[in-house]
Amino acid sequence: QRSASAKGQRAGAYQLFPKGQPGVLAGRLVVRLVRRAPRRLDGDNLAGALKSVRDGVADALGVDDRNPRVRWVVDQETARASDVLVEVYVAEVWP
Repeated sequence: QRSASAKGQRAGAYQLFPKGQPGVLAGRLVVRLVRRAPRRLDGDNLAGALKSVRDGVADALGVDDRNPRVRWVVDQETARASDVLVEVYVAEVWP
């Protein structure tokens, strides 16, 4: 069941992005993943809970999730229903 859930999360994240967008990674991106759920997780579990979504976003961008041109930021908010917010920013400043 866990595998099916992860596969669904990855596929769902992939579907968020329009296909055929050449040059998406012409610059550097910051991708912020926000888990919204009734209960908060500690840092280790938060990163693990968002792994499938991260993989799906990387798939949609056409990169490996270890690509140094993409910085991944994970966060969480308390909410009644569970979902994940995905925000993608073009990095103006890169340390």
